[in-house]
Amino acid sequence: AFQGQLTLPLAFQGVSKHSWQTLGNVLALITGIIAAGLYGNIGIKVVYINVVEGIFHGPRLMTHKGRIIWSSLVFAYWSLAFVIGSAIPQVQSISALIAAVAVMQFTYSFPPNLRLGYDVITDAMAADNRYTPGTGSAARIDTWRKWSRWKRGLFGGRVFFKLFNFILFLERPAMACLSMWGAGESVKATFKMSGAATSTSFGCKSPLE
Repeated sequence: AFQGQLTLPLAFQGVSKHSWQTLGNVLALITGIIAAGLYGNIGIKVVYINVVEGIFHGPRLMTHKGRIIWSSLVFAYWSLAFVIGSAIPQVQSISALIAAVAVMQFTYSFPPNLRLGYDVITDAMAADNRYTPGTGSAARIDTWRKWSRWKRGLFGGRVFFKLFNFILFLERPAMACLSMWGAGESVKATFKMSGAATSTSFGCKSPLE
């Protein structure tokens, strides 16, 4: 990873047959365009609704002025992404940092935590009275302020499975923090190295000079 541009960030680029490399490049291009469209369309729309409309009380997205502001945000987003990607001479470093901060959380940290919470809630509901539609009553026999509800939720069933998910929930953030630290150290070491490893995309200097 300390060889900078001389390493292959994509696994399929290391296969021996050129035709398979071309196939991998085509699939990567298609999926990259789809991902870019999703981020540029859906992701920035979510940011617009929550930040521009919610915080700054700007125009609604479906208005003419709102579409102009949203289009400007798309250009600003991808310009910032290009600057960040070009400033780091090692593709693996920024990829590892993004993976540690975001991808690992949604893949490994959140699922066991969500499953644990779901199991605790459903097991705690087992002793509640049957819900009758139209009454507006939750029909709970106790609340989460009482130990009895926590006791049913935690020890009402599948105790070892809940313990397993709880241990996973504790381990994954620790692994993510170590990954973020390692990625940061890799970026720091890359900028300290001389020669090819310190070449960035801002200039015309060849990384092999």
